[in-house]
Amino acid sequence: LHNMFLFSIVSIVLLSFQTNFAVIFDIENEGAVPASDSVTTCELNTAVFNKTLSKMASGDTLVIPHGKVFWFVGGIYAEQKNNITIQIDGSISYSDDRKAWPRDANNRVKECMLFDSIDGLTLT
Repeated sequence: LHNMFLFSIVSIVLLSFQTNFAVIFDIENEGAVPASDSVTTCELNTAVFNKTLSKMASGDTLVIPHGKVFWFVGGIYAEQKNNITIQIDGSISYSDDRKAWPRDANNRVKECMLFDSIDGLTLT
């Protein structure tokens, strides 16, 4: 019984530590493709950026790796995030094909990036 009690306490402590570690997301490792400005790649990279932003928790960092250019269309969006970092060591570029950019309900082209209800966004 004593060993089971000790195991339970250790398990609880380990579980609480596991939830407190910040995660570093490399956009290329998440599936984004560098160096291509094709509309298909821009759309893919935008989707990867948004998916990664959606899974970020407080303290997490999204890295654009050094020496690489990632192309996007507009519509990068995050909301209700706290204390996240976007670390741009490489380059972010946007397609100039505005016809390919996503549009809102009124058919207006969406912003490059829009962050809504964010508390503690760091761009480096």
